[in-house]
Amino acid sequence: MSDILALQQQRGKLYSDYYTNTIPERMPIGLTLPQHLVAEYGGQNLFDFQFDYGKMADPARELCAKIYSDSCLVAPANFCCPGLRRCISSMAPSPL
Repeated sequence: MSDILALQQQRGKLYSDYYTNTIPERMPIGLTLPQHLVAEYGGQNLFDFQFDYGKMADPARELCAKIYSDSCLVAPANFCCPGLRRCISSMAPSPL
């Protein structure tokens, strides 16, 4: 666990050095894949995964093991979609 924490702190320092105009040890590698690419990689239907983001967990873990990045590889669900509305039990009508 201490290795993971040390790696997290090292990666955070890379970004903070970069953004505070300090020369970092190396340039941070930031790659973020959109959700539809992760779903396609996992063989998911491009419409069904929007209702259940749990379907993307295994493909996301596989991609994180294969592709190196200092930041989170999978884009977060930060837009208003049917699955998000279901998660928060919203009674508002869907924009779709």
